[in-house]
Amino acid sequence: MRRLLTPVITALLLAGAAVPAAEADDLESPYTQAAAVVGPDGVPTERKMIVNSWRVTAGQYCIEIDPLVDVAEATVLVNSLQNGSATSRKNPGTCNRPNSVGVYVFAADGAYADHGYTIAVL
Repeated sequence: MRRLLTPVITALLLAGAAVPAAEADDLESPYTQAAAVVGPDGVPTERKMIVNSWRVTAGQYCIEIDPLVDVAEATVLVNSLQNGSATSRKNPGTCNRPNSVGVYVFAADGAYADHGYTIAVL
């Protein structure tokens, strides 16, 4: 009986210790301090040193960066994944979180748009 339970207990312990893919850094980007590819819903599909990400309202998003990265001293680049443009602002009031970046995405006509985007913190 003991021999039968040992592999089962080991498997349960290993399964409990696993980190879900959505919470782990899965973006290899050696020349950035933090980076992400974010979908229109505000959820990152890939990320590096991102604590949290969410959609505030149409075309407006917040990204909370790991405290090990000093956003105030960094250069932030954002890019829309669709036709249009994107811009950012460090530590905006809309995010209400320290070390965060507000991302604003626009359609080709200049209106806010729910488009995916990339962000790189250099």
